[in-house]
Amino acid sequence: MSPGSDDEDGIVTHLQMSRELLGRPRTRAVAGQGDYISVLPNCQRPDRALLVDDDRFGRLARNKCRIAGNKCRMAGNKCRMAGDKCRIAGESMSHGSRAGSRFRGVRVLIALGGNAMTGPDGNARPEAQIAAARVAMDKVADLVADGVDVVITHGNGPQVGNLLVKNEIAASVVPPVPLDWCVAQTQATIGFILVDALEHAFLERGIDLPAAALVTRTLVDRDDPRFERPTKPIGRYLPEAEAAVLIEHGQVWEDRGERGWRRVVASPEPLEILDAVSIGTLVAARHVVVANGGGGIPVVREADGRLSGVEAVIDKDLGAAVLGRDLRADVLVIATDVENAVIGFGQPDAKPIEETAVGQLRLLAEQGHFTSGSMGPKVEAACRFVEQGGMYSVITSLDNIMAAARGRTGTVVRPDTAREQRSDA
Repeated sequence: MSPGSDDEDGIVTHLQMSRELLGRPRTRAVAGQGDYISVLPNCQRPDRALLVDDDRFGRLARNKCRIAGNKCRMAGNKCRMAGDKCRIAGESMSHGSRAGSRFRGVRVLIALGGNAMTGPDGNARPEAQIAAARVAMDKVADLVADGVDVVITHGNGPQVGNLLVKNEIAASVVPPVPLDWCVAQTQATIGFILVDALEHAFLERGIDLPAAALVTRTLVDRDDPRFERPTKPIGRYLPEAEAAVLIEHGQVWEDRGERGWRRVVASPEPLEILDAVSIGTLVAARHVVVANGGGGIPVVREADGRLSGVEAVIDKDLGAAVLGRDLRADVLVIATDVENAVIGFGQPDAKPIEETAVGQLRLLAEQGHFTSGSMGPKVEAACRFVEQGGMYSVITSLDNIMAAARGRTGTVVRPDTAREQRSDA
């Protein structure tokens, strides 16, 4: 159902209800009832409301949703639902958070950089990754303990790089694993490591919430011009003879001079997170979800409607902006290894960017202040998220997640019309 359209028979289908769950089902008590009511702002009459059957305040028990009258039907005329957030007046839903937190119920998407999943020296040995995950999830758990709805996404560059090395070493023995498979495998591996670390952090803090990792697909356009000439370098440099073996398997490699040959792949624009409804359902059921790692598994839709994986990589920050849009997140925190985006990075007069507006940040990007291989995609993702309806986005270091979620540190990007407004959290 598109925004502004009417449901023909007034019945809300399961799919429509699932999509509605992507909005935060914040709740307020209905006097004398065991149900809770959340008013959809698109409804043209106040008696059209989404009832969530629940025996405990602030919890979506079994996701049993009904439309007035307990028969999943609209009261009165048809209600326009799709496309808007389920905003609720009054108390907001809490995840067992500290009483009185003014920030609880806000949905924050945290995008962890690849450096968050490696050791201090950059190595990606299993024990180093597990230790790094524990450090990162301690920060996230503190935010969850404060009552914030958290979704986590992450980079996977070092991990995919390791798989590519295995491909290269074994190419003459077994066929190389396709790149979309590498993304899927690393999503699952990193997801399980992060969930284990998160549950351990919850246990230490007395947080009784489940965590889950979801292997996630991202739709891209088969006609994206980036497929015509792959330019994204991945993996290590190889001698020409070794690269030739992989070229025979259909990969594209380029001669990079003295350093050798390096593989290049397409990096298409992410269009839609195909598993966003499933992620949103888990979040509505009070799970802390790890999803869309590495920007998502790139897939295209064939003429007959089937989905197929493609050899490509999606920028994880641009993927995070789309995930934030599809989940209707309030805040996007892009956690990296620096505290701010910087004007004149590496120069004596370098200046950190603190609070700014989308238009100002885009102007700086046009002036060439952010390199395409590092800060550039982060700046673009931060701008897109706000332009698509987010309250604000923040680029900062992992250590600053708590303050960043409240817009109090890092490079805080707000809408052009609200650059002087600060969070009152």
